[in-house]
Amino acid sequence: MAFTSILVTGGPYEGPDGSVATGEVRFRLTHPMTLGHVVVGVDEIVVPLNASGSFSHTLLANDDVGVEPPNVSYEVTEAIDDVTPEVRYVRIPHTAAGGTIDLAAL
Repeated sequence: MAFTSILVTGGPYEGPDGSVATGEVRFRLTHPMTLGHVVVGVDEIVVPLNASGSFSHTLLANDDVGVEPPNVSYEVTEAIDDVTPEVRYVRIPHTAAGGTIDLAAL
């Protein structure tokens, strides 16, 4: 058994004045997750926005068959400069078409 890697994309984000946003998107598991003998910790993953205000980063699906605990989520913080950060909780599906999913779709 192995975790499924999924490319998560997002953006482009805009700043409060409509310009290309700067900032970052942060991902952190709500609990360590285990699949077989592999344990993934809760270390924060910080992904800066690129020059077009977008990002892409590969994360491990948290709904693969056999993942423990079965209800683990990613806490996602969209920390866009000059905008109040938004925090939400998402599941990264192992069934994402083509191994890619847009954060807005979650």
